[in-house]
Amino acid sequence: MRWSLMSRILLAESIAAAILAVYWWSSGDPNALTNALFVAGMPCFLMGLWRIVQSVGLFNIVTYSFKRFRAVLKTARSREPLPPELMSLAEYNLSRDNRRLHYEPLVAGLVFVLASVVAACV
Repeated sequence: MRWSLMSRILLAESIAAAILAVYWWSSGDPNALTNALFVAGMPCFLMGLWRIVQSVGLFNIVTYSFKRFRAVLKTARSREPLPPELMSLAEYNLSRDNRRLHYEPLVAGLVFVLASVVAACV
């Protein structure tokens, strides 16, 4: 894990949770801390899950279909051949760059969501 990125994410979430907790506490919400921790942590958690889905390639078929459809329409008008990476799904998967997966947003969001669960139980 890259600790500098993790610390920046945690700092940003802490500031957001503190602002939300103060706002909700001033309006008389007895669960202000729990709600603030959950609301601050859930976007990062969902972004981390989205990155996992993207890196695993679960939507490659959909993106390949749309790119191939646009390329076929373009080649029908201009009589150019299809790009080599759009000849088959296997070629498309091989042409994609393999990005390294970073778990920092997922872990940071999970820390805040679990903290909200613990705060709700206490």
